[in-house]
Amino acid sequence: MDPGVRRDDGGGCSIELRVVSGDMIDGTTIVLLLERRDPDAVAARKDHGELPTIGEFAVAVAEATTGTAESGHTVYVGGADYLDAEGLPPITAGP
Repeated sequence: MDPGVRRDDGGGCSIELRVVSGDMIDGTTIVLLLERRDPDAVAARKDHGELPTIGEFAVAVAEATTGTAESGHTVYVGGADYLDAEGLPPITAGP
């Protein structure tokens, strides 16, 4: 296990890290501002599928805190087309 991912303070307590990474999240300020500045970028992303919602992202975060995934695991929410194109791992949560 990567020592930067799990830390034991010697007193039996440890910290585990799980990352939840999101695509453009529908309903967020970032998407609203991007739509104002570059509506074609948001439209192009939406052409590939619906954007994940704030609720879907929140569920992924909550599940990451109680799930059984190993420390250091990353959950990707949304954007299967992006993940496939970049050769990244498959989506483990989200639409």
